[in-house]
Amino acid sequence: MTEKSDLTLQDIDWKNLYDILTERYEGLENTFLESRHGHQRSLKEERTKIKKQLIGRMCLIADNVAHLKTSVEAGHDLNRVAEGIRLIEREFLEFLKNEEVTLIVSQPRDKFNPFEHDAFDMEASSDIPEGYIVREIQKGYKIEGILLRPARVIVSSGAPKSA
Repeated sequence: MTEKSDLTLQDIDWKNLYDILTERYEGLENTFLESRHGHQRSLKEERTKIKKQLIGRMCLIADNVAHLKTSVEAGHDLNRVAEGIRLIEREFLEFLKNEEVTLIVSQPRDKFNPFEHDAFDMEASSDIPEGYIVREIQKGYKIEGILLRPARVIVSSGAPKSA
């Protein structure tokens, strides 16, 4: 047996060593690629599962809207139609709540917050100070504290200018 110190560069079969290392590298690369593709398949399957659940719940709400439309077209009592609208609204808000979506509450006289509000327009107001909300145009939403859509609001530009 040759000791390590007696081994010289001429004793190494470079071609064989290269082939062995290349084969090991290719094996590791294939293992990595198979693992990555498996992970990607798992993520795609999970996304598809979540989409099916969400769309399934939205279809129930869509069915209720269709029933309401049929009631309106049939000329049913407006009180029943209004109750149907309230029911669908509650159902939809419950759906959002279950998905951890929260409403951004924007009331008149609240300070404009650029992180939650989109200033749709400015309006002079002698009652509401400059930089405060006059009214909300469109609701805003967050999911798990992350902004989905800002609330669109009209912001006071302060007291009207005298002519």
